[in-house]
Amino acid sequence: MSLFARVCITVQVVLSDSNVPGEGEHKVMDYIRLQRGLPGFNPNTRHCLYGLDADLIMLALATHEPHFSILREVIFQPNKDVGTEDDGPKMRKPFQLLNVWVLREYLAMDLKPPVRCCPVQPRPNRMK
Repeated sequence: MSLFARVCITVQVVLSDSNVPGEGEHKVMDYIRLQRGLPGFNPNTRHCLYGLDADLIMLALATHEPHFSILREVIFQPNKDVGTEDDGPKMRKPFQLLNVWVLREYLAMDLKPPVRCCPVQPRPNRMK
């Protein structure tokens, strides 16, 4: 069996169109939360969402899923003039893959209070 066939067997695709009320990203997050509560849920399940909305990043951080990625198109490309069109052949758009678990670790390190080398002694109140 080929690698592609093995991957297709294990990948689950969920389709929720506009007939189901609600915003798309919130429906996806509700589905992920629902799956976590089911018996037999594999905690090593990997999630990859495609979208440009910045709130996807915040929602992904809020899920606390250990393996969560967001695939986004690169909107601004360096060394490209804004508003000019290329008459040449269509080029493929570059993508970014944001690993949310890495972002979560960087945020934790960045927001951690600084450690002092020596304890600060309280100064006596000299105003009397």
